[in-house]
Amino acid sequence: MMDEDGELDLVGRIKGNEGLVVVEVRARKEGGLITPREAVDIRKQRQVVETARRLLPRKGFHDVLRFDIVGVYLNDRDEPIRAEHYENAFDAGVLKRG
Repeated sequence: MMDEDGELDLVGRIKGNEGLVVVEVRARKEGGLITPREAVDIRKQRQVVETARRLLPRKGFHDVLRFDIVGVYLNDRDEPIRAEHYENAFDAGVLKRG
């Protein structure tokens, strides 16, 4: 989901709930210096939360329940070899933290 001010990688419904999950997807080389999860630093977390707060209501969506991260590991040919899903990886409280 995208607008002129930012983008959200994935937005979906949580089965059995009325709320939404926003997923940040990051890919990194297997064995690299940082993992895909570590690549979603506090700056990126804040950007995702701010974008969700601004963009989702404009599209008629409300009630984000969760912010997840999906980390994709790539081989030497930049092909995905595995993925990891981190539920509740961060929350809107990142906007308040220093």
